[in-house]
Amino acid sequence: GLLISVGTGVGDSPESIIHAIKLSIKEKNPERIAFLVSPQSKKNAEEVAKMLNLSENTFSFFEVLDPNDLDMAFLEAKKAINWLDSEGIPTGEIISDFTSGTKPMSTAVVLVSFLNNVERLSYVQGKRVKGIVFRGTERTVTFSPILIFFERCISQAKEYLEKYQYEAALKILQFPQTYKEIVGKGEVKRIESFISLIRAYNYWDKFNHLYATGEFKKIDFSLFKEFKPTDAKILHIIANAIKNKKIEKEIIVDLFVNAERRFKEGKYDDCVARLYRALEMLAQWQLKEKYGLNTGNIDLSKVPDKEKWYNYKNPRDGKIKLPLYVSYELLKSLEDPIGNEIEHIEGLLSIRNNSILAHGVVPVEKKQAEKFIEITKNILQKYILQFDGLFQKLKFPWDLK
Repeated sequence: GLLISVGTGVGDSPESIIHAIKLSIKEKNPERIAFLVSPQSKKNAEEVAKMLNLSENTFSFFEVLDPNDLDMAFLEAKKAINWLDSEGIPTGEIISDFTSGTKPMSTAVVLVSFLNNVERLSYVQGKRVKGIVFRGTERTVTFSPILIFFERCISQAKEYLEKYQYEAALKILQFPQTYKEIVGKGEVKRIESFISLIRAYNYWDKFNHLYATGEFKKIDFSLFKEFKPTDAKILHIIANAIKNKKIEKEIIVDLFVNAERRFKEGKYDDCVARLYRALEMLAQWQLKEKYGLNTGNIDLSKVPDKEKWYNYKNPRDGKIKLPLYVSYELLKSLEDPIGNEIEHIEGLLSIRNNSILAHGVVPVEKKQAEKFIEITKNILQKYILQFDGLFQKLKFPWDLK
């Protein structure tokens, strides 16, 4: 398929424009032609169609009423691309010729082509006299603007990355080997580093911190202005803690930040599920670090009101296991200040318990998730002394903007 802009020519002599358009069509031999014309240049396109004996069903005119209006030209060029698509011509088989027409019309052809992944552009060149290619010196040049295409793909991949759509970002960067040979080693290195960066944040967002650290090591951060090396020490602490099934303050803060990302995505049930777990981890961490107690196997010799906790004995393995709310009750019995937060947590439990990801079928609303975030953050800030510093280090760079 061919998308071609059509100009009027200089003065009353449109012959050179008509000849150039004919030359372009003859060389490309397209099945379908979309002529981008103005009211003044439409007659030139009609003349070309007549001279080449084009069948009426093989071409269509897209008229830009004001050929000096870029927005108007863009909309008509977009309609032209859509028409070619409706005629069964995929974008990979379209060539866009921007030789003639006003500057806004030519620009519109190029812009629409980039935005719709038309990878081949064309123009007629030759010796020019008064801005017009001299008859007999014309030749068509068709090329793939690979470097521009690369930059556009990188830009799109960044947009997907910042929306946490990692698979979509990676898919965009799957360039053919032939492209890599054209752009050179420097650009290939940048793409490979960017792919590792996307994979690293993808692993991190899925709690696979060990794999994330491995990908971060592959990245040459000097190739990026907007991304800086992550504090690998924190990720290693989290990775080792997870490996050893141990709760550390870094895990709790990381989980809270992860919950905020789910909120930004509009995944309020996922957000609340993570916040609930962060509050549960806080109680487990405090009980273990300060009192040597494991909520999955409470040692009754270390707690007051032994009979109260005995009720939570698991009949299958005989271990005393405490859920979130009861863990805070135990902290209160131990006169630990975290136990006093039970009053704030009580109001949150119904939100979580009614969630479709917990025990209910009611989706969490945005305002409920916001309330859960606010209360959880206040509690964590009180009892994790380094919370603010960790919070900043564990946020993804684009979320710090």
